[in-house]
Amino acid sequence: NFRPFLVNLVYTTDIVIEDITFLNSPRWTLTLNYATNVYINHLNITAPGGRISTTGWGINNDGIDIVCSVNVTVENSYYNGG
Repeated sequence: NFRPFLVNLVYTTDIVIEDITFLNSPRWTLTLNYATNVYINHLNITAPGGRISTTGWGINNDGIDIVCSVNVTVENSYYNGG
């Protein structure tokens, strides 16, 4: 059963992610791989249980995964993984 990442940024520089809502990601919601200078502000991630979990969606749905990245700031954000 393949579950894609919702947003997967790889080798990015000078990124601003602001005032966005992600709902019901099938897997990891936002993944930063080898990113530099990332600012995340007012990000709302919601992946509640119930309907989603019973269908296999939303299981292991991390909020933000920061992998091999530098100078990443996350503030004023909300995560509910259910």
